[in-house]
This record gives sequence, C-alpha cells and structure tokens, in this order.
Amino acid sequence: MRNTRRALADFAEGPQSTDSPLYGAMTRAIMKSETLMRMVEKTPENQPVPLHLLAALQYLIGRTPEHALTGFYVEPEHRGSLDELQEAMEQFATSHQDEIELLLATRTVQTNETGRAGALVPGFCLIYERTRLPLATIEIGAAAGLLMGWPDFFYDYGNAGQLGSSSSLVKLQTEVRGPRTLPLPSDLPPYAERIGIDRSPLAVSDPDDADWLRALVWPEHPGRLERLNFAIETVANDPPYILQADAPDGLDSLLMQIDGATTRVIFHSIALYQSDRETWTRIDEVLLAASRSRPVFRLGLEFDAGQKGIDQPFLTLSVYERGGISKEVLAQVQYHGRWIEWLVG
Repeated sequence: MRNTRRALADFAEGPQSTDSPLYGAMTRAIMKSETLMRMVEKTPENQPVPLHLLAALQYLIGRTPEHALTGFYVEPEHRGSLDELQEAMEQFATSHQDEIELLLATRTVQTNETGRAGALVPGFCLIYERTRLPLATIEIGAAAGLLMGWPDFFYDYGNAGQLGSSSSLVKLQTEVRGPRTLPLPSDLPPYAERIGIDRSPLAVSDPDDADWLRALVWPEHPGRLERLNFAIETVANDPPYILQADAPDGLDSLLMQIDGATTRVIFHSIALYQSDRETWTRIDEVLLAASRSRPVFRLGLEFDAGQKGIDQPFLTLSVYERGGISKEVLAQVQYHGRWIEWLVG
C-alpha cells in the first residue's frame, strides 16, 4: 500500500526537486493543501506520486494559457512565494477537477525519454560484440516507440567516442563518469527488427498523445522537450510496430516470430514500477522458456529496489540460455540519461 505523503516528501527532498525546482515547490504546495492532497490521492497505485498529477496539470496548462498558474511555468524567475503557488494550484485544480481526474484515470506516466538511449546503446553494442548477429529488439513499455528509434539517433560520449549519423535530428550527449573506459565500437550495431509491446501504446500521429508526451517533460528542461519533438518527427517518418498487450501475454509470440539469424534482445527503461512482481515473474518465465531453443538477452535500465539510498538507476544485462539466467550490472545512469558510469571491465 502506497504512503502518499511519504512519496511526496521523498520527491520534495530528493534529487528530482533540484532537477526541477518548480516541481519541488509544487510538491511542497501539495503537501500543505487539503484540496491538492485529496486530488493526488486519486493517483492509481501503479503510478508515481507526484509526477502523474504534475503531468496532468502541465497538460491542461498548455490548453489554458490565461490562468495565473501558467506564469509559474513560463517565468521561472518570477514564481512568487510558495503560498502564491499553492493558491494558484488550488484554483486551477478546483476549476479543472473533472478534467484532471479523467487524465489520472485514463493516462499513465509514459516518459518516452530518448536520452536514455544514450545509456542503452553501450549495452546493445556489448551484446552485438558477444553474438555478432544483428539485433532484433523488443521494448517492454514502449509508449510511443521513441526509444525504438535508437538506430536513427546520434550519440556523443565526449572523449569516449561518437556513434550514429551526425545528420540525425536527435542528438544525444551523454557524459561518461568514473574511472572505467566506456567500451564503444566504431559504429552502432546492425539491427534486424524493432518491435514494441505496451498495454496502452501512444501514437505520435495523435496530437493528444504527442501533447501528453510533452506534458511529461519537466518544466525547466527545454533541451529534453526539443529532443522529444525531434524524436516525434523522426519516428513519425517510420512508425514502429507496437503490440497492444500485457508483456507476459504478448512476448512469447513475438519471440517466436523473430528470425533465427538474429540476436533476440528485450529491453526496458524505468518500467518495473508500473507492474507488480507477479507480472515480471511471468516475463522471466517466458524468457526462460524461450531460451531453451536459443539465447535471449534482456537489457534493463531500472532503479534497484533492494538498495536503499540509491537515487539513480542501474543498467543490467541478463542472459537467458538453456533455461537458466545470468545477470551482470553494467553501469549506473542518471535517470534521464544525462550521464553514465560504466562498472565492468
């Protein structure tokens, strides 16, 4: 059972509050307000507090530019006091209560953060180095499939190297931290297929879906928003196939369809929290069964629930082979893909 007030306090006191001072202040305003607390309590159990409500507010602010709350978004240097912010939020939430509750009931936090591709790609490169077969990737929790466009992006890792076409609209800069060298080849690995699976996929061609994706970008992150818009444009030119299904139910058939002369790679990023333990156990069972014919690789960028005090996710490579599984932690990564620290080698 979620402790909503604890979740709010964790956000307000954590690195996210520094990363987005406005969201930190809005979270503190929610905690002071009975009206806003009643509203945030309507967040579904599998959705993050307070980001789900904050995304709903930002989505509606984009459609209500004349409201006083809008000024807190567009003029960060003139935000006023916490009491003024709380008052503006309460007024907006009260006047848009039905719309907010509808968004909380029908939308989910599907932050299709393309910056995370900068963390996933070194993992894809490592898998290809081991198998030397083109990658057939399946993304769990694909949302609009923006991360599935990873072969079309340009990657800049500073002194560690660059990958992809410099003419790409989507250019990712990922800082390499730590004492170990990030092992990069001279080019991106070849791929054979890009498939997604999501219980509620989004379509970049749908203006409402695209606006929801934009609402999930934090207010002080114009670079992320620009990159998102470029990714939407890039993926719209060649929309990926996304199967609408729960992952355990759809994975088996997708894996069976993949050509034998490829490497099967399942990947996901910041998706574990949206499903219960039983769902991920069933996914493991599907992958273990599929591995009896040939290996399946799984690349996950997720927070480690077993380590308290860890506020950034880890990139983990799991190899399913002959009905068994081995795991290796490859890197720690900033949750939006801003930096990577390689941990092996």
